Amino acid sequence: KVTTVKLTDAKATAITTPLNITKTTNITIGNTDTTDTTDTTETLSSLITIVITTSPSPLHPSTVHIEKVAESIKTHAPQLSSCRKIIVCDGSLVRDKNKFRSGRVTQDAYDRYVEYKKKIASLFHESSIFKGENYELIELKERHGFGFAVRKAMFHHVQTPIELIVQHDRTFMRPVDVISIVSTMKKYRSQIGYILLPITSTNSYVNQWFTKFSQSGIKGKEADLRTYKINLVDNYSDSNSKCYSNCNAETKEEKKRVVPHLLPCFRWYDSSHFAFSDFYRDRVFSNQLKLVTKGGFIEDKLGQAQRAYYIQHGVAKGAKFWKMWLYQDDDPNVERMIAHLDGSSGGHSTLEMLNEKRKRTRIIEIIKLYHIYS
Repeated sequence: KVTTVKLTDAKATAITTPLNITKTTNITIGNTDTTDTTDTTETLSSLITIVITTSPSPLHPSTVHIEKVAESIKTHAPQLSSCRKIIVCDGSLVRDKNKFRSGRVTQDAYDRYVEYKKKIASLFHESSIFKGENYELIELKERHGFGFAVRKAMFHHVQTPIELIVQHDRTFMRPVDVISIVSTMKKYRSQIGYILLPITSTNSYVNQWFTKFSQSGIKGKEADLRTYKINLVDNYSDSNSKCYSNCNAETKEEKKRVVPHLLPCFRWYDSSHFAFSDFYRDRVFSNQLKLVTKGGFIEDKLGQAQRAYYIQHGVAKGAKFWKMWLYQDDDPNVERMIAHLDGSSGGHSTLEMLNEKRKRTRIIEIIKLYHIYS
């Protein structure tokens, strides 16, 4: 059985309902192996909701970014096809100047954002990327910020035990082994709350944090994140893992496969991640911890709390308390799974945006020259 959530007047009420885990091959959910002949996507639709957040951008009314995001999900995580996908459109404040990160925009930018949302709604019926993929649009009347936009979805719309959080400018770059990730989350339910997918900033993560821990007085085995790793449930294939030592070897015996695994994640990233819904409700949005402020990003404040905790209590207790992990399928360098599209220039999608970026670059160069020769 799995606990889902029914929401009445913003209060979460737990309901226990039977969950039929179905797949054409053996997978491990919790401590139970289940086999039958029903399509896997039906299983995942009862387990996962995808929450995609969006807000005003210089690129609007173009929908090119969110189309790229949707296309990347369809391409690299096709198992999620039947899962419910909620696009949460944050509100905004009309001001004299644009400050997109804080949701403050001019009347012109606001009007383009309104048009953008209408175009998204039409894409659900007109675009092959969205049609049949179970998308819906939710518009927030007030400005919430990323953190509280996710909170709104979590307490009012998400009814599955797991969610995948995605921002409107974060695309998948390579295949995601959804089955193994979800199976591992269920098996290690008491240890895992959040799994971050690799990004550029997490490359060589073990080495990064070994140095950071050493600077904080944590050394040796305790500072090596591999000490605490969790191997993914054995649902991976050779294509989902990578070899090292001798990747040009011709035989399997000569290769050393890196088993996909999880490492403790000691810095929250708002980038694409899987999480348990109750982890968000009980830990991230805890009324006691107060880790997220309205109008801001989750990573703004939560990361500071994490650092203070592991310095005081140590790495092992820190990992146990925060329940946050990073997906790894190579060692030590891990190819990014998620890319960040350039919203300031529209990814150079329009000539106008490209010219704006060139203009900013010229201004920066002039300032540098001024400092050099003054």
